[in-house]
Amino acid sequence: MKTTVVAYLATLVSFVAVDFAWLSFAGDRLYRPALKEIMLDGFRPAPAVALYLVFAAGLVVLAVRPGLAAGSLRLAAGNAALIGLLGYATYDLTNWATLRNWTMTVALVDLAWGVALSAIAASVGFLAARALAA
Repeated sequence: MKTTVVAYLATLVSFVAVDFAWLSFAGDRLYRPALKEIMLDGFRPAPAVALYLVFAAGLVVLAVRPGLAAGSLRLAAGNAALIGLLGYATYDLTNWATLRNWTMTVALVDLAWGVALSAIAASVGFLAARALAA
């Protein structure tokens, strides 16, 4: 149980921190120019917090824990990348299909970001939990 809690907290903190860095960089360069008419000036904290909590839990259950069981960082990162692909593809491709301002560039860059972010966060969670177990 302790290993899972450490894996969750490390995955969550790294996911939020790395995503914050990305959004601070890409917000005004990628998203706002394309989506300015539909973007809020800030963000709604409650759904953002809910997303991070749920997504990190999914990464731990479906990527980090299987990776730990197999003793494989590659498995954890690979499963997480797939989860990122599925989650971000659902969001980005639906938006591209239904929102006028959602461009192919935004969709593809954001989708790639979701894959990378998920793999990074799960890798951090894996490494933190493995270090605890050692």
